[in-house]
Amino acid sequence: MTVRLLSVHDGKTLWVATFDEKFTDIFAVQDAVSQRVVEALAFRLRSEDVLSLTKRYTEDVEAYRLYLKGQYFWNKFTPEAADTSVEYFNQALERDPHYALAYAGMANAYSVMGANGWRSPKEAFPKAQAAAAKALQIDDGLAEAHSTMGATEMFYNWNWQSAERELQRAIELSPDNPNARRLYSYLLTATGRFDEAIAQAELNRRHIDPLSPVSYADLVRAFYFARRYDEAVEANHTARKMDPNFPIALTIAAASYEQQGKYEQAIAELQLAETVSGRSTEALAALGHVLAVAGKRDEALKTLNELTRLSGGQYVSPLDLALLYAGLQDKERTLEQLEHAADDRVGWLINLGVEPRFQLLRSEPRYMELLRRMRLAN
Repeated sequence: MTVRLLSVHDGKTLWVATFDEKFTDIFAVQDAVSQRVVEALAFRLRSEDVLSLTKRYTEDVEAYRLYLKGQYFWNKFTPEAADTSVEYFNQALERDPHYALAYAGMANAYSVMGANGWRSPKEAFPKAQAAAAKALQIDDGLAEAHSTMGATEMFYNWNWQSAERELQRAIELSPDNPNARRLYSYLLTATGRFDEAIAQAELNRRHIDPLSPVSYADLVRAFYFARRYDEAVEANHTARKMDPNFPIALTIAAASYEQQGKYEQAIAELQLAETVSGRSTEALAALGHVLAVAGKRDEALKTLNELTRLSGGQYVSPLDLALLYAGLQDKERTLEQLEHAADDRVGWLINLGVEPRFQLLRSEPRYMELLRRMRLAN
């Protein structure tokens, strides 16, 4: 293995070393590399940086391998893969019950399930919060656990001040943690601080996590809620080069096309998103919404019937149904489903105050009451 340290400023090699180790113990290899890097950069590193480079969260190689598998599946960002990631994190914890990183990984998986409606939020978020609390009990300096605690405070408890404190702490502990930056961008968007939200998403995409399709989708999302639709569409073009079939980017880009009045492009994006996501109810509801807005009411009603059918065998978010009813201009049912979404603590309801597709509700007292209930309005 060859390790090089490069100057970002001019691309020059600052240091290079070659390691020839028998791969029998991954920790021994990591320690050898870390020690040489520390020696090479000793005059630049603080004592806490040295400790960070050489810190281990477990001494069990098999637990570490299971944790890596959990992380691999979590990064696939699908309902099935998230379930698989939890299985691996659980297996890692069976081998090492004090493995804080595995608790943090499990917390993150449950948080994503709750936010995206892959499991009922009332089932997923308490599990996320409990796992994050356990991780912090073992190691309060774990950025991953602070970021997930911030996520539960934001998505589930609507405690914006506490969420921001946790996310800022996560960023302080690990400035290059993409998930903390991502979640902070979501919080800034939900509270109407759009320029800051875009800056966080841009930082992730350009410098911290440039190979992740989620980072590109997050930038599309930030531009969309800021009502900068041209830039959202342009960011989507870049995202498509990274992953042409990433459903989250497709769904958000479609909303931008809709706001531009480009209904056929929006429908095409959502039909693709529905296919590649395995018939995601979010994509299906967004498709029904656009069909209704485009004047294709009969097709929109067919989509509504399909969502109703699916709800008999799986969790269908009331937020999805609210979006479809909003496209049909049915204020009463839209508000009714939004109130159900608030009761269920649906994760993405945090964007209720900034979602352009709920514009028809702006003058409704029940809408304002919902925002006050979520502490998004006075």
